[in-house]
Amino acid sequence: YFGDEHYKGKIQNLLDSTDTRIKRLEIEKEEKTLSDFPEGLLKYLPPKSLEDLKNGELKSITEKISTFHEDNLGNPVKLDFDEESDGIQTLFRLAGRWFEVLEKGGTLVVDELHNSFHPHALRFLVNLFYDPEINKKNAQLIFTSHETSIMSGDFMRRDQIWFMQRKDNQQSELYSLAEFTKVPAGRRSNFQKAYLTGRYDALPNLKAL
Repeated sequence: YFGDEHYKGKIQNLLDSTDTRIKRLEIEKEEKTLSDFPEGLLKYLPPKSLEDLKNGELKSITEKISTFHEDNLGNPVKLDFDEESDGIQTLFRLAGRWFEVLEKGGTLVVDELHNSFHPHALRFLVNLFYDPEINKKNAQLIFTSHETSIMSGDFMRRDQIWFMQRKDNQQSELYSLAEFTKVPAGRRSNFQKAYLTGRYDALPNLKAL
């Protein structure tokens, strides 16, 4: 996606908006030939692929990503992508697909969306799906998370929050917060506090060592 000019600016804007301090990115393509592969790996290649590789008809293309920050004097500092935090790496990997779904519509499914994100960054990302100026095609986001801070009545409706409860027989039960008694009108529910105190179940059964 970053190689596509249409999405490149959107991805850079997202990195700016989430305070990554990344000024720019570069992606270099590297072509690997037979001599670049260790012998131990070559024996696992299918015979046809190995033959094509030896004849120069098959090449492996890898991409090296570099990020650029600025020091306190404004000088560029180059980092390999794997030197960035897990949060920045996850954000970059998600960004292209995130914007494509928001632009074209459809459903995006993400497991453990909270991984390595600050709670404010998580709320920021989810909120893009609420913004009618950004999500014009009514795209839908389905995600799992252990970050309970987004479970608030001012951010999510009751029917948007679902719990997964593991039963004693190892089966899993999925149920909605909307199935529980509604909060009286005029009161804002703190879903997070109620969940953490066990009102909705779906908590780990922790025991003393």
